Amino acid sequence: MVRSLEATEEISARYKFLFTLPSYRGIIYLIIILSLLFGGLTTYGLFVPLNVASPLNSFLATYFMYFFSAIAAIFLTNRIVEPKILTMRRLAGLSLFGLLYAGMLHVTASSIFLIFRNLRASLTTMLIGFGASCAIRYLVLRSMEGRRGRSIIGALTQPVIGIFFYELMIRDMQIPLEMEILRVFYVLGSFTIVSWFLLEAIDVYLKKTYGFDGLKFFQAFLKNWLLGEAEDLEKMLYERSEEDDVEIYIVEFLSKNNKRYAFIIPKIHFGPFRNVGSSELPAKIIKRLRERGIIGVVFHYATTHEKDLATSKDNEKILEEIIRELENKSKKIYDKATPILENKHGNTRVYCQILGETALIIVTRAPRTTDDLPIWVEKAITAKAQEKGFKEAILIDAHNSLNVDKPGEEDFLEVIKSVEKAFDKTLKLKRESLFLNISQIITSKKMLRMGLGEGGISSITIRIGSDEKTFIVFDGNNMLPEFREELLKRLEMKGFKSCELLTTDTHSVNALTTNMRGYSLIGEKENYEIALEYAEKTAMESKRELAKVNYSVRKIVIRGVRVLGKSILDELAKAINTSLKRAKKYAIVGYSIAFISSFLLGVI
Repeated sequence: MVRSLEATEEISARYKFLFTLPSYRGIIYLIIILSLLFGGLTTYGLFVPLNVASPLNSFLATYFMYFFSAIAAIFLTNRIVEPKILTMRRLAGLSLFGLLYAGMLHVTASSIFLIFRNLRASLTTMLIGFGASCAIRYLVLRSMEGRRGRSIIGALTQPVIGIFFYELMIRDMQIPLEMEILRVFYVLGSFTIVSWFLLEAIDVYLKKTYGFDGLKFFQAFLKNWLLGEAEDLEKMLYERSEEDDVEIYIVEFLSKNNKRYAFIIPKIHFGPFRNVGSSELPAKIIKRLRERGIIGVVFHYATTHEKDLATSKDNEKILEEIIRELENKSKKIYDKATPILENKHGNTRVYCQILGETALIIVTRAPRTTDDLPIWVEKAITAKAQEKGFKEAILIDAHNSLNVDKPGEEDFLEVIKSVEKAFDKTLKLKRESLFLNISQIITSKKMLRMGLGEGGISSITIRIGSDEKTFIVFDGNNMLPEFREELLKRLEMKGFKSCELLTTDTHSVNALTTNMRGYSLIGEKENYEIALEYAEKTAMESKRELAKVNYSVRKIVIRGVRVLGKSILDELAKAINTSLKRAKKYAIVGYSIAFISSFLLGVI
C-alpha cells in the first residue's frame, strides 16, 4: 500500500479506544459493581483485621469511598471544567477508570498487609492508589479539554473525596496529623506533577520537531472524532497543506427524451475522514446534480490521500465549477462508442471503453484487495494511453475488495500490463450507438454508521450493439469480497450477463463505528441485507427503458485548491508514533519516581 494510506490507518488505529465506552447507565452499573468488589476486598483484607470498626460499618465506609467519590466526581468535574468534549458519559467513564486504578492498588495494599503485616506499607499503598487515580484523571482532562488550572482541580475531585472516607476509617489509629497531611499532599502532588510534565514534554517535542502544537491538534482531532466539529482540525490541516490544480472529468449523457445523466470523476481523494476535507464530496455532488434534474454518478479516480482536500469549504468551489460546466453546452457531441471490453490478466480485471477521444478504464483485483492505486501506477497508465493515441485516460479504481492480502509492486505492474492489453483490444472494436439508463437510491444520514454514504447506490446499465453491462456504485469505503461474489451470483440468476460493483471510497463513513477500522465495509453485517436489497432493486430498474444517448467528454481544471499533499499525513503518523514512544519512556521514569518516593516517605 502507498505510505499515505498506511499513515491514515495508523492515525485511525491510535484512536479506536474512543469508541469502547459502554452507555452511561452501563458505566454506572460498572461503578456500583466495582465499588462492591473493591470495597469488599479492601474491607476484609485490611480494615477488618485492623479492627477499626465493625465489619458492616467498615464495608459501608469503604464502599462509599469508591462509589460516592466516583459519582460525585462526575458532576463536580462537569461543573468545574465545563468540558466541550467530555460529555457526562465520558466523565462517568473517567470516574470508572479512576476507581479502577485506585481499587487495584488498594487490593495490593490489602495483600501487603495480609502477607507481610506491614501496616505502614499498606496504608502508604492506599494513598498511592489515590495518586494514580489523580494522575490518570489529569492526563485525560488536560489533553482533551486543555484548561490547565481547571483540569488540576477537576482531577483532584475523585481522589480527595476518596481520601476523606479513607481518613475517617483510620482516624483512631493515632497517626500524626502533620505527617498524614504531608503524605497526602506529596502523593497527590507528585503524581499530578509527573502527568503535567509528561504532557508538557511531549508538546515541546512536537513543536520543536514537527512545528505544531500537539495538544491543540489532539483536541481538534477529538472535537471532530467525537463531536463532528471540523473547523479547528481543518484550520490546522490547511496551514500545512499544499496548493494544487485539480482536474475533474465529466461525461454527460443526453437521451432522446431529454433525460440528463453524468459521470463525475474528480482527481480528488474523498478523505481523510468523516466530514473533514473532501470526505463528503461524492454525496454532495450527487445531491447538487439531482437538484438540477441530472442523475449523477461519482467514481473514484485512481488517487490516494495526498489528494484529499484540506478543508470542506473547497467542496463548494468544486461543486460550483461542475455545475457551471454542465450549464454550458459542449462543443463536441458524440453518438457512438465502443462496447465495454472486459480483459482479465492474472489477478487483474479491466473494463475499457473508448468515448470519443478518451479511454475510460475501470480496474479491479477483486476478490483480492483493490484499495487506492498508487500515483505512479496512474502516471504509467496515462503515459501508455498517450502512446496509443488517446487524448485523455480516465482511470477509475473500482475500490471494491478489502481482503487480507496487500498488493505489492509486482501486482501493480500486472495492473499496468492488463490495462495496456485492454487498450490494444478496445482499439480494434467497432463504435456503435450507445443505450443507457441509470437508477439511483439516495440513502439517509443515519446509514453512515452502517457504512453507506448519503450518495446511496447507483446502477448503470449500458448497451452497445449486443453487449450489455451493468455497474453498481455504492457510496461507501470498499466492500467485503464475499459480498461482491454473492451479489454478482444473485444478479446472474436474474439474467444479468455482465456486472461489476464499485465504491466511491467516501470517507464520510469513517470514524463512526467500534471496529478496528472505525468504519463498516459494504457487505458487512450492519448493511448486508439492505445493500443487497437496494443493489438488486436499482440494477433491475436500470435495465428497463434503456434509451439511446449522445454524450460529451470534458475536463475542467480548478486552480488554487488546497490539498493535504504527500507529507502531512506521514508526518502526523510519525509524530503520533514517536510521541507515544517518548511518552512511554517518560511515564515509566516519572511515575516510578513518584511511586518509590511516595512509598519511602510513608514507610520510613
